[in-house]
Amino acid sequence: MDVKVSIERADSPEVLNLIEEHRRNMRALYSDGPVHSFDPREAAAPPGVFVVARVHGKAVGCGAVRPSDGPVGEIKRIFVRPEYRRMRIAARIMTLLERKGLENAFTTLRLETGTKQPEAIALFESLGYRNIPPFGEYVLDPYSVCYEKDLSAK
Repeated sequence: MDVKVSIERADSPEVLNLIEEHRRNMRALYSDGPVHSFDPREAAAPPGVFVVARVHGKAVGCGAVRPSDGPVGEIKRIFVRPEYRRMRIAARIMTLLERKGLENAFTTLRLETGTKQPEAIALFESLGYRNIPPFGEYVLDPYSVCYEKDLSAK
């Protein structure tokens, strides 16, 4: 399968549709709780990064790192369309985000996922992320599960 993961702008119609599809999926999954917002412009320029996974040229997944607090970046919007899951595309997105995060002077990456996303939790743990207490806007969200990874330990 021809999979390419690269840095792209987040404002093309195709990518905006992907982000909207992710939002709809999260709204359906967490209909009784908050869905945290993300403006792709937060990752539009270094040290932020926005990446898109393409299969035969079609956008099928995305992810971003936005600046959070000094040398800490926050991973946002890891998403792969359902029909392309279980192909390690999300892991490839994460690998590029980690590499670019380190290049852009982030020493730590944090992320939030939800209790109703066991596959995401398994992915993050398999990539060496460790569970941490909820941070920032996630502190009061009963569905939030937060992780972090020390990039300097690579």
